[in-house]
Amino acid sequence: MISFRGVKQFDESVRQTVLNLHNCLKLLGVQCIVVGIKPELAISIGELNNIATFRDAHEGLKYVMKLQETH
Repeated sequence: MISFRGVKQFDESVRQTVLNLHNCLKLLGVQCIVVGIKPELAISIGELNNIATFRDAHEGLKYVMKLQETH
């Protein structure tokens, strides 16, 4: 779980770093979850393909718990 709480700006280099981290974790069998995305940050991020994103850690944890129930 990667938290962007408190992040005010998000440029292309950060976006590429998150995508690279996601791809590396995926190779290890780990799912990357991004939390703390505020509406204004979501606009500057653009599209994060196939990465689960949530507005806060609570929503992200609910998602993780739901995933564990299905496995």
